[in-house]
Amino acid sequence: MNCYSNTALTTLTVNGASALTTLDCYSTGISSLDVSSNVNLTTLYCQETGISSLNVSSNANLTELYCNSNASLTTLTVNGASALKKLECNSTGISSLDVSNNTNLTTLYCNITGISSLDVSKNTNLTELYCNNTGITSLDVSKNTNLTELYCSSTGISSLDVSNNANLQSLHCSFTPLAYLNLGTNAGLTVTMPTTRTMYLEVTEDTFTITDKITGIDKDKVSIISGASYESSTGVVSNYTAGTPIVYEYDCGTAKGENKTLTVTLNLTGLKAESSITVTETLDKTYDGSAVNDTPTVSKTGSTGIVTYTWEKKKNATDWESIASAPTDAGTYRVTATVAADDDYKKASSTPVEFTISKADSTISVTESLDKDYDGSAVNNTPTVSKSGSTGNVTYTWEKKKNATEWESSSCTNRCRNVSCNRNCRSG
Repeated sequence: MNCYSNTALTTLTVNGASALTTLDCYSTGISSLDVSSNVNLTTLYCQETGISSLNVSSNANLTELYCNSNASLTTLTVNGASALKKLECNSTGISSLDVSNNTNLTTLYCNITGISSLDVSKNTNLTELYCNNTGITSLDVSKNTNLTELYCSSTGISSLDVSNNANLQSLHCSFTPLAYLNLGTNAGLTVTMPTTRTMYLEVTEDTFTITDKITGIDKDKVSIISGASYESSTGVVSNYTAGTPIVYEYDCGTAKGENKTLTVTLNLTGLKAESSITVTETLDKTYDGSAVNDTPTVSKTGSTGIVTYTWEKKKNATDWESIASAPTDAGTYRVTATVAADDDYKKASSTPVEFTISKADSTISVTESLDKDYDGSAVNNTPTVSKSGSTGNVTYTWEKKKNATEWESSSCTNRCRNVSCNRNCRSG
C-alpha cells in the first residue's frame, strides 16, 4: 500500500488489512498509526510524519522499519518484531531503544536521537550500526563480530574496544571523550578518530592505579608524557600536583598498517594543593638540665593544620632511634615537623633538622688539707673534694715533686713514709 508524499493525508486506518505486507506512508500528515493487526506486514515506511509513538511488537514478520526523520516520535517499541533486519529510527525524539529481542537485526540507525544507552550484545548479526550524535556514554560491540560499519561520533563514549571486530571496515568515533581506543590489528579498517582530547579525573589520593580510575584501559599501552610518574608494570601513577595536567599517550593499535595513538590530557579535580614546612629555630645548646624547645619555630605554606614534631636520637654513624619527646640529655638529635592536611592542602613534613646538646663543663677541687708530719701511715687516699656538674666517679692521681719545677707520678699514699716525701706530694 503506497500513500507516500501526501501531506493532506492526516488519518490512516489499516486495522482490517490483514494481508498487508508493505505500507508506505512516508511524508504524510498522519499523527498516529496502528499496525497491531497487520501480522503479515514485512516492510513499513512511516518517516517524515507526525506520529508520536509506534508499536510493532505484534508484527513478527516485519523485516524492515523506516520511521526516521520524525521529530515528534518519542516512543518506539520493537520487542516483538523478531524478524526485523533493518531498523532506521534516526532523527527522531526517542529517548530509549530496546533491541535485545531483535536478534536478526543487521542494520541499526539510531543516530541523532535522545537515547542515552544502547545494548547490542544480543544482535550478533549486526553489520551496520549508526549511533552517532546521541547521549550514549558506553558501547560494547565485543559480541558483534559481523560488524562492518560503526559510526559513534559525537557521543559521550569514553572508551571503545573494537579489537574483536575483525570484519570492521569503517569506524567513525571522532568528537568523543575517549580515554582509550583499542583497535587491535585490522588491515582493512578505515578510522576517523580523535588524536587528542581532554578529560577531567577526580583524584584525592597521592597515587592512583590507572586501571582503577579508567575501567578497561590497558596499562601496558599507556605512556605518560608529562605531569606525573608512571610504573607500567603496576599501572600506578604518582608525583602529580594540583593544577598540573597529566598528559599520556595511548597505543590504540593499527589500522591499514598504520599505528594509531591517542593523546589524552587529564585535568585533575579534587586534588589538594601542596603544603611545605621547615624548622627554622636553632636547637643546638649546652646541657643545662632542661629540654630543648618542644615546639620549635617553623616556616610553612599551604595547610593551616596542626603542627606536630617527631624526635630522634643518633645511635651511631648511620642509625637513628625514635624518642618520645624533646631531649634533655647531651647527645646528637634531629627533629621533623609535620603540618596536618586541611580542606584545601595536603599534609607535609619537613626535612629532619639535626642538632647537638653539648656536655656542660664540670668543676672539682680538693678541699681537704693533706699536710702532716710523718707518722708511718699514708695520707687519706680519697681526700674530700668540692665539685659541680658531673655525677661521675671521682678518681685521684698522685705526683711527687722532683725539684723546683718538675713532678713525677707517685703512689705517695701507699709508699711515702719519710718527712721529705710527705711534704712534697700533691694529689689531683
